[in-house]
Amino acid sequence: IRDRAGEAVRRLWSAHLDAITADGWYFWDELAAAVAMEPSVAALAERRIAMTDSGETVTSDDGALVQVAMAADPAEFERAFLEVFAEGPVEVTVLTSDEEQYLASVTVAIADLHTRFGEIFTSIEEETGATPADELIPRFAADLFLGLNTMHDDLASVDPPSGFEFEHDGLMEVARGLIAAEPVFIAAAVAGSTSEPITGEIFWETFEVAAREAGIESTFGEFDQACAQLELAAFARGAATGFCLVG
Repeated sequence: IRDRAGEAVRRLWSAHLDAITADGWYFWDELAAAVAMEPSVAALAERRIAMTDSGETVTSDDGALVQVAMAADPAEFERAFLEVFAEGPVEVTVLTSDEEQYLASVTVAIADLHTRFGEIFTSIEEETGATPADELIPRFAADLFLGLNTMHDDLASVDPPSGFEFEHDGLMEVARGLIAAEPVFIAAAVAGSTSEPITGEIFWETFEVAAREAGIESTFGEFDQACAQLELAAFARGAATGFCLVG
């Protein structure tokens, strides 16, 4: 049963990786299943509970006596959850110094890109209704690709350890695809801009048209997924924190 469950979860996660790595994903159902299989994952206590007419669960002297999870052990949950994927006991891994150095370089490169994107969108918000679109959008496009080029160069300057080569190459391939589209994207962005003051609607319409003209309409999402794959590989090797723009 566990083997089939692990395969089912792997397929579901592969099909919905963009949602899983986005903000707002919680392991509520997974934790409940883990506790049902291995009660040691949580601190349990007996409580009498009942269901109100509105669907709220409350304590009640007349309620059913059940085991309630009062707290969960994150490390124990992670172990139990990953064992489903591994189809058996999970070996605890520790990052090597080379892996730590590599992931530190990736973290800095992605964080710098994140910061640059934040500055770009802050500038757009500040200049909404004031700056003409044909002045702001070309500047935005140039800053966008400057950030992508800088990140690409930073990542290209580091050699991934053997455990990260596949994911690193995947991220670099998507980054190269974005960078190669720069001339067409900028030309389309400039051509689609008007002298009207910039608004959020004008910005996103221009961005979507330029991305479509450059053939990278879905590539930004592919970049997020490639980064998430590298991040998942890092977690599997024992990394404690993530570095992607999503999630």
